[in-house]
Amino acid sequence: MQKKTFTYFIYLIFIVVYSALSFILVKEKTNIFWWGYLFFVLAILISAVLTVISVQKLSSAFPIELSLITFSYVYVVITFLVNFIFGKVFVLSFSKFISIHIACLGLFAIITILLMLTKGLVVKQNNEVKVQLRELQPLIQEVEKIKSKLPDLSANIRTPVVKMIDKVADRIRFSEYSSEEDIVEIDNRIRTKLGELQNEVFNMVEKQSENTKNIESYVNSILQLVDNRNSQIISTKSGI
Repeated sequence: MQKKTFTYFIYLIFIVVYSALSFILVKEKTNIFWWGYLFFVLAILISAVLTVISVQKLSSAFPIELSLITFSYVYVVITFLVNFIFGKVFVLSFSKFISIHIACLGLFAIITILLMLTKGLVVKQNNEVKVQLRELQPLIQEVEKIKSKLPDLSANIRTPVVKMIDKVADRIRFSEYSSEEDIVEIDNRIRTKLGELQNEVFNMVEKQSENTKNIESYVNSILQLVDNRNSQIISTKSGI
C-alpha cells in the first residue's frame, strides 16, 4: 500500500511541476496549449496506473510488466515532444495537432493491449506448468529417491545408470498433465515401475553388481509408458 501511495505521489509531483512550468512559461494559452496539456497529464496518469499495476504484484511475466512500464514512459516523452515540437516550435493547425496526439495515443493503446494480452498468456502458461509439476510431483519424487542411491553404485556403471535415470526424470518432468481416469491408471503403472526400478537399484548397491540389464529394461518400460500417456493426452486434447 505504501509503495502504491508513494508511486502516485511521485507522479503527482511530476504533474504539479509540469503544470507550474507550463502556466508560467506559456503566455498565450490557446486550444493547442490546453489540449496538449490534457494529453500530457493523461499520459502521466496512464503511466502511473500501469506502473502501480505492474509493480504492486509481480508475476511470472515480469519482463513484460517491465516493458509496459518502460513503454508508458516512452509515451510520456513522446507526448511532451509532440507538444513542444508541433505546438511550440512548428505551430501546426489545431486539427493536425490533435490528429498527431490521437495517432500516438492509439498506437500506444494497441501496443499496451498486445503486451497485456501477452502477459496474460505467459502467466497462464506458467501457472499450467506449476500445476503440471505439482501433479507430477509424486512421480518425480520416486525418481529422486532412486537418484539418491546412484552415488553408491559401482563406479564402473555409475555414469551410464545416472544418464538413464536422468532421462526418465526429464521425460516425466516435461510430460503432459491430465486428471483423466485412464491417465491416472497409467500414472499408477509408472509409479509401480519406478518402485521396481528403485528396488533393483537398491539391490545393485547392496550387492555392488555391475549388471545393468534389468535397469535398462525398467527404464525402457517406464519411458514407453510415459510416451504412451503423453500421446494419449495429446490425442484427447486434439479430439483425435
